[in-house]
Amino acid sequence: LFPTHPLTDSLLLNVTYPPVASLELGRGVPSVVREGEDVYFNCMVDSNPPTYKISWFHEDTLLVHAPSHGLVVSGQSLALRNVRRKQAGRYACSASNVEGDAMSPPVILHR
Repeated sequence: LFPTHPLTDSLLLNVTYPPVASLELGRGVPSVVREGEDVYFNCMVDSNPPTYKISWFHEDTLLVHAPSHGLVVSGQSLALRNVRRKQAGRYACSASNVEGDAMSPPVILHR
C-alpha cells in the first residue's frame, strides 16, 4: 500500500511584483560637482517581470534624449554633459512593468 521509496515532486513558483526603483550617482562622480563637469545617474530596479520602460525626471518634468543639449538618456542611465547651474534640482527615475510603476526617491543636485 505504501511505497518503500519516498516520492518527491517539485514546482517552480514564479512570484511577480511591481518595480522598486532607486537612483544613484554614477561611479566616479564627485560629491561636489562643478559647472562644466559631466554627471551620471543610474536607475537601479528590482522587478519581476523585468521592466519595459524607464523614464527620467528633473523637477517632475520628463526628460528626453537630447545629446545636442548635453542630455543623454540611455535605458537605466542618464548623463548630463557639461552641466550648468540651471540643471540643479531633484532628479528621479521611474520604472514600469506589467505589475505596476514605481518612482525612485529623488537625488538632489545642488547649485
